[in-house]
Amino acid sequence: MVESLLVKSGIALCKSLHKTGPQVMGQEIANIVEKHSIGAAAASLGVAWLPGAGATAAMAACAGFVWSMYFRINSKIGVPFSKNIIKSLATAIGANLAAGAISSVVVSSVLSFVPGLGNIAASALMAGVAFSLTWSCGLVYLKVLTRFAEANVDLGKVGEEDLKAMAKDVIAKENVKEMMKQAKNRFKEAKERGDIRKDGNNVKPMDEK
Repeated sequence: MVESLLVKSGIALCKSLHKTGPQVMGQEIANIVEKHSIGAAAASLGVAWLPGAGATAAMAACAGFVWSMYFRINSKIGVPFSKNIIKSLATAIGANLAAGAISSVVVSSVLSFVPGLGNIAASALMAGVAFSLTWSCGLVYLKVLTRFAEANVDLGKVGEEDLKAMAKDVIAKENVKEMMKQAKNRFKEAKERGDIRKDGNNVKPMDEK
């Protein structure tokens, strides 16, 4: 089950950090990833229909949710990375993972020029891409933090370049296509539950200031 993979990663991180009640906190961390993925999907629904520029706007919105998600995860586990480091790392991880989503972005851009059903299809397509990308970025981040923690490295002293290098290594050793596939299934479940909507009830990215 997709959710169990995310929860398992959250629990593994909490155990490596020697957190009290790792099962509960692991679930809470998984929920942070899930909610931001839903928020990114909902935001994409609102902009992906724009002719031509919609796909780009959707990806920009997705980036905001990713770095905001990282910041909230850090707040939960007490990791003192600066916002600049978080945003830079989020951009690096997103760029590496987005390679598998590029074809969907291109298709969405083309569809958005077609009135009516084309715009609807573009929005639906980009919502799925935004969810999967955000969800996968969250999973990779948990694995990056876990690797450092298991090596008994003080996360407060880890530099930006070391984080990026570890993220690159994690992505290289993970089955990204399978990860995105599982994220896509999770998106379908959220969509069927009615969790993805544009009425403002979803989680919002944090203020960048």
